[in-house]
Amino acid sequence: MKEIYNLLNSFSQAEQKQLIINQLFKRATFIKWIMDEKGISFDRIKDITCFFDDEAKKMYRI
Repeated sequence: MKEIYNLLNSFSQAEQKQLIINQLFKRATFIKWIMDEKGISFDRIKDITCFFDDEAKKMYRI
């Protein structure tokens, strides 16, 4: 997840961060593998999930 934070730090506007996060997390297979591999739950990354749009929230039941 460090890589995702590094990527987000490259952008200053919340709208840009939201776009990036939603594009990454809507590709469920990719992000699910990373989260499982690292043992990361959504409860631990609320500072990232706050950028989820309605579709992503519904997808992950957040």
